Amino acid sequence: MIWYERVKRELITFGMSLCGLEPALFYWHQNGHLQGIVCTHVDDFLWSGTKCFERRIIDRLEEQSLIGTEEHKCFHYLGTEINQEDNGIKVNQDNYIKHGIKEIDISKAHMNRKGDEVNEKEKTKYRALMGQINWLATQTRLYVACDVCELSMAFNQTCVSDAVKVNKVIKKVKDNPVALWFGKVDLDGRALLCYSDAAAFANLTNHGSQGGHTIFLRDHDENGICLAGLLKTILGTQRDIPVTCLVNNKSLVDSLKSTTLEGDRSLRINLAVLRDMMDRGEIESVKWVETMQQLADCLRNVYHWWDLNLQDTAFTVSVERCLDTSLIWQLARPWCCRQYN
Repeated sequence: MIWYERVKRELITFGMSLCGLEPALFYWHQNGHLQGIVCTHVDDFLWSGTKCFERRIIDRLEEQSLIGTEEHKCFHYLGTEINQEDNGIKVNQDNYIKHGIKEIDISKAHMNRKGDEVNEKEKTKYRALMGQINWLATQTRLYVACDVCELSMAFNQTCVSDAVKVNKVIKKVKDNPVALWFGKVDLDGRALLCYSDAAAFANLTNHGSQGGHTIFLRDHDENGICLAGLLKTILGTQRDIPVTCLVNNKSLVDSLKSTTLEGDRSLRINLAVLRDMMDRGEIESVKWVETMQQLADCLRNVYHWWDLNLQDTAFTVSVERCLDTSLIWQLARPWCCRQYN
């Protein structure tokens, strides 16, 4: 915390602004245009910017002895491999998965008693693996997000069957390498597309319901609105960034357009909030899509990733512009990336 406060003080002194929606993110404008950003994590920096930004901000950080080792173009950062090319940035976690994540060793005798509780050593390993898999889900492997949620229900009483499921998830991510590609794109005039889905009935082992959302950037819910506000602040634009929400619940879309009172009083409140957001322009529209086109569906159900028809052209194009997993890459793409320790 002391180190962060020093970095914060120096960056603000140099003329950078602290993002009000994300205290780890700093940005710098010149003549009303974004010139560079700095993202902090403990004692690491990830920065991206123009030559002017490098000269005016980064070089001064070096003078203050706040920068140790330096890597650029191709490097590892918090379990991710970052490769910058002329036309974009590729991000993957394949080496982290291959060398840093190991399955739980379960004896054959134990395998025959799947209802038994694991020992303390296995339970510690289970919790550590859940932390690693959760990191994958929030960075590059969103298709295991629901697995993480379901398996985390077993923290207090972990059975052999839970350890077996974790090993299956690990095999799934190892057998299906994924890299996110962020090509160069002009953020001006773009809009956010938010796919949101939730289970109508209990779909978790503790009888809870799982929901999820995926946010994309396209050519022309609250999380989408937050990202829109974040982009607007960093880019220094006065133009509101449109947010379109897509759901596969047709009755929800119909209820938003209807003047008939909803029978469920708690649902009335949620509908009123959505209508108010639409009236104020925070949400441009809420549209219905078929379940097979609902890209957030895999976040609320435990699927085999490749059983889903998500490798089609539409998804491949959209995932390149996914903001919700790593917003920092969207902002960093046009410039160089460097890591500081």
